Amino acid sequence: MQKIKITIKTPVPKLLTTFILDWREALPVATWTRESVCLPCSPCLPSLPPIKWREIKLPIQLVYLDRETTEASSDQLSDISSINLLKSMLQKCVRRQLDQLAVRTAAELIHRDPNVFLRRLGIIMVEDVGLREEYSVVVWLTGAVSKGFVLQEKHVTWLLRLVESICHDSRPPIEWNCGNCGTSDAKLDYTTLLSSRATAGSGHMDLVYSLLLRASYGGMACDRTMLQEVARLVICPEIEIDVWHDDQLNILPMEVPRLMASDLLIEAADFHCCPGLISTIQAQCSGWTRDRIQSAIWEGSSKINYRNPPDPQPNSDWEALSSIIRPIQANWIRSHFQILINEMK
Repeated sequence: MQKIKITIKTPVPKLLTTFILDWREALPVATWTRESVCLPCSPCLPSLPPIKWREIKLPIQLVYLDRETTEASSDQLSDISSINLLKSMLQKCVRRQLDQLAVRTAAELIHRDPNVFLRRLGIIMVEDVGLREEYSVVVWLTGAVSKGFVLQEKHVTWLLRLVESICHDSRPPIEWNCGNCGTSDAKLDYTTLLSSRATAGSGHMDLVYSLLLRASYGGMACDRTMLQEVARLVICPEIEIDVWHDDQLNILPMEVPRLMASDLLIEAADFHCCPGLISTIQAQCSGWTRDRIQSAIWEGSSKINYRNPPDPQPNSDWEALSSIIRPIQANWIRSHFQILINEMK
């Protein structure tokens, strides 16, 4: 008897592929939906090309809803040109809850490169502080700006107020298994997680989608792993997700004081953003390996986050090297911002 081979096709899960930012009220809301949205042409509703989300092999439609449109500010806030140092500076300010300095750094970054600012903010809001629902707004803006969307003054104002708000937030970040650092890409099936019943029933489906979309934009391997791991965790009921209650903070982008060289934290000049820093230190510290010096800087300085309990014992390597490292960091800042230093004299 001849056997008949029957192939059963597994239905492909229908994922949410429309990402909407609704700014028609005072507080913006970003949501994901399955339905395609057709909207009339309007200056308030810019047409943006879709995002190609490679992990799920589907295009994502970006939709912006608003009642008005205004021109973005073009005034220059500072002469600082080192984007990498500013990214590091912003993160150190948030970790140390230095709200006003964080706002000034954020304003400078937005002016210099809003895309870089938004991408970094999407990491800081997960790595350094408790997660909040507004994260999806930041990810929508990240995708839109990468496609040509121009931030208006109200967007910049909201972002600066968000930065101040996360500095005030004392909740520690969600703990994730950093032992998986750099390995999640091969393990995580985006389609399975996004279409799972657990995700749909968690109440945080928008966050899961937004975390994974931000991960698709790349960055350091550990940052991608962190976003993927946290996306798995937010569907757990015991994970606390906050909602920002707008405090009506009186921040106007054009009134934010310019960032000066004297404002720059020495801690911001670390091995992530300062090429040659480790080699310079090694020249003065014979016998110290690159990995050991990097570990000392990270453990004793860069990672310090006032939301986390301090280490029980000070890092002995940092104590041994800090008197050498900190002057080198200060010299690096001075050499890169001589124009600002001259203005201050």
